[in-house]
Amino acid sequence: MSTYDDPRVFGEGVIIFSNCVNSEKQCITLQVVEDILTEVSIVLNYQIKVNEAIDYLGNPNHVEFDRAGGELIACRDFLIGDEKQLVLASQVFEGSQAAEENCFGISAVGKISPNLLVSEVRYLSAAAMNELRTSSVSEFFEFSGTLSE
Repeated sequence: MSTYDDPRVFGEGVIIFSNCVNSEKQCITLQVVEDILTEVSIVLNYQIKVNEAIDYLGNPNHVEFDRAGGELIACRDFLIGDEKQLVLASQVFEGSQAAEENCFGISAVGKISPNLLVSEVRYLSAAAMNELRTSSVSEFFEFSGTLSE
């Protein structure tokens, strides 16, 4: 556990990490700020494709990509469901070709590959969700479906 100031909800809090049962890989993160659970993050240990997640959860409101690297060209895709307060995240794509194929095209069409694998699921509190939507760190695009393969 570590104490910190969470910039999304502007208060003191703790982050609790837990490893997976069958490995030393970190699987679950709980974030509590001022005695309020603000985020639950689960790293998936099985494969689920974007189209499977959409079939089960319904269409997200937004699609986004985040440049995950500094000098390294890297990115990660996100599907954001406002009503369910869920964020589905892909793996991190490294290298200019992988970033171009998986992330940078989102801004042009608002679509994501249906075969992209979801690697993490996050539940965010209303305050954390609002901060995510209004942050200037990332660009959000209205979800307009998946790309045809």
